[in-house]
Amino acid sequence: MAKIKYTYCKNCKTEMDGVVKVCAKCGQSAYLAVYEREANPPVTQTDTYKKLPQDLRNLYARVYSGDWQARLQWYDLIRTYDPRLKQFYDAVDCISLYSALYAEGCAEAAYMLGVCFKMGVERTTPFNLSVEPNLAKAYEWFTKASQGKYYPALVALGEIVEENNRREKYGDGLRYSTPLKNVSTNLNMAAHFYCEAAKHGVPEGKSNYQRLAAMGYRGFPGMDF
Repeated sequence: MAKIKYTYCKNCKTEMDGVVKVCAKCGQSAYLAVYEREANPPVTQTDTYKKLPQDLRNLYARVYSGDWQARLQWYDLIRTYDPRLKQFYDAVDCISLYSALYAEGCAEAAYMLGVCFKMGVERTTPFNLSVEPNLAKAYEWFTKASQGKYYPALVALGEIVEENNRREKYGDGLRYSTPLKNVSTNLNMAAHFYCEAAKHGVPEGKSNYQRLAAMGYRGFPGMDF
């Protein structure tokens, strides 16, 4: 009888048809092993994916191949509770998924980690996968994303500096009243981040810089875009 290859992830114990480079369930690549079995095997976990709508199966096929953009799309659908992927909610930790992708060199994954910590991620499953809002961690991840040349992260950094400025002045920050340590409260720093984002073609960077400039905050000497 003919045999087919399949990949098994030892980390999350998931079977996947064919030879894949990354586990779409846990996002890991170091725990994959390729095996052979007879064709027409018994029903396995892969049948869950076969029940997905065609557009998601196409996306999942790209996830199988290790496509970074596909993985980011897939993880974001899980993070935002797309009802078509509800079968994955109980088993997936979006922080682990994005962290694994960042470890492979994807700066946008660092940005998404910043989003997770800035906004928080709620879970209603029996597993403890919730993420509490943490602007300090969000700032760290946005910084890593910007260092990796994912320039929308510069806008996020500027927004956190503005938030920290409000905390220092009024104690009425969006989430907590205590200013963050190791994060500037200087609006010129926020203007600096926005200006750098604008230089790299991020529209929000230009509009936010113009807003602060109208208030007298133009960043640091020599800045312009």
